[in-house]
Amino acid sequence: MPSDMRFHIIIAAVFWCGFVDSRKIRGISSSYKRFYRERKSFLCIDGSKIIPFEQVNDDYCDCEDGSDEPVLVETIKSASWAARRSASEMLPVLYGAWRRTEQNRNAARARHRRAQWRIGVRVGANSFKLHTAATTEHGFRLYTGTSACPRGRFYCTNLGFRPHYIPSSRVNDGICDCCDASDEYNSHAHCQNTCWNLGQRERAYVEGQMRTLDEGLQLKQQLIEEGVLLWREKQAQLRELQQVAEDLQIKLEEHRRKKHEADRLKEQTIKALEAGGSNLRRQNRTVSSTFKLLDSNKDGSITVDEVQAKVALVHDEEQVLSEDEAVALLGGGHQMDLTKFQYTLWDILTKGDSVKIKDTHGAPGSLVGEDPHLKAADTAAEWEATNLKKVEEAYETVNMEISDLRKKLAIDYGTDWEFLFLNSQCYKLKVYEYTYTLCPFNQVTQNSTAGTEVSLGRWGMWVGTPKNQYSQMEYENGEPCWQGGSRSTTVTLTCGTETALRSVKEPSKCQYIMDFQTPVACQPVLKQRGIHSEL
Repeated sequence: MPSDMRFHIIIAAVFWCGFVDSRKIRGISSSYKRFYRERKSFLCIDGSKIIPFEQVNDDYCDCEDGSDEPVLVETIKSASWAARRSASEMLPVLYGAWRRTEQNRNAARARHRRAQWRIGVRVGANSFKLHTAATTEHGFRLYTGTSACPRGRFYCTNLGFRPHYIPSSRVNDGICDCCDASDEYNSHAHCQNTCWNLGQRERAYVEGQMRTLDEGLQLKQQLIEEGVLLWREKQAQLRELQQVAEDLQIKLEEHRRKKHEADRLKEQTIKALEAGGSNLRRQNRTVSSTFKLLDSNKDGSITVDEVQAKVALVHDEEQVLSEDEAVALLGGGHQMDLTKFQYTLWDILTKGDSVKIKDTHGAPGSLVGEDPHLKAADTAAEWEATNLKKVEEAYETVNMEISDLRKKLAIDYGTDWEFLFLNSQCYKLKVYEYTYTLCPFNQVTQNSTAGTEVSLGRWGMWVGTPKNQYSQMEYENGEPCWQGGSRSTTVTLTCGTETALRSVKEPSKCQYIMDFQTPVACQPVLKQRGIHSEL
């Protein structure tokens, strides 16, 4: 074969496009293939521009989204037809194809980008093959894909596994990026189709997830029913506490009135006894009882020590009498019998202007501790005071319970109160030397092995997504952080058959994240949508 003819064959084979009667798109999702039906013009998929169809896949990026530079596979109707033709017979055909393709290339040069083509050829007896071409039983294909666009993408079909996109620059780079090996159709890489194995493992995982979801949804329904009952119980408990508070309020007013009356009676009795002090002075029984009060050891005489122990100055009851002051009260001696007491110390105590007996209301004229009427009044006043204090404490306790219960009921526990059972519960997880405790709707704490407890935040609010606001909790205003601010924790709720704290991390200083698994986090929408629909 003449060398010039062989050269023309090589050039024409590279630009095989003119003899193509169908185009197969490679690296394009089936949902986008309708955009690449050959017509006079091409609309960029993002709608940004309309270009002549011959500018599609010309190694020049015309569309901003790179949609005009897909990976194309151009196919002759019959490869056997080409194989039966000699090189001399093929030359006019190839040359005509080259001429038509060259016009497209000139248009691309006019837009300031020169196409780069890889050329190589092997000529056999009845067939030939380019590095960018392949002969199959269905026809002769020429691959003309480009990576002219920086945003160009190649679609991996990955039948049996998840399809995905890769950058066009990774196509035919010798590395298998698609599990079906479709990205290395024209390279020396020996890629195997692993999509089925990957899909099988993925399907097994998804089936396990679906079983977990089914079981979790069943448990969630039980917890919803329990939550509704618990909510009703809490409401009934609140009504009972409110009724108890009303009853205690009535009792409180009654006991306050009774105490006021008892105090008034006691005060009236004291005044009556003080008014009759002159009569008391003439009653030996009163003198005798006072003497006995001072005579601690009951030996029939009052000593200096006994006077210092029982008698005090009116203006300073805390000050202890000196020995000289005690001797003066005893008439200059160190002891005194009942007869001498009646005419000396008794008169001094009765006046009540200088000294008095300790722990009494005043002088012996007011020494009512021995009076039965005053004793009864005093006992009644103390009784009412004790009863009033008990009712006040009970009333305060009930009001605190009402306040706590109202706060709990004011929390958002989900549309069906499914999260209500978490209240008053705590869940622990040990991570190295720390033990983390999550008490939902209350607080999060961290305990070290040394016994130090640190608050990582108190219940704040739900901070989930608009589609699922109950997917995350925020606990804020924990203990201050040494860098400033306070500690906080974000808790992400995930679906599971058990309620447990799964993991704790500190991605940034004093900012914690937790994974909390519970059946009430399972969402029916996952099952309806089908989490293995891509497989």
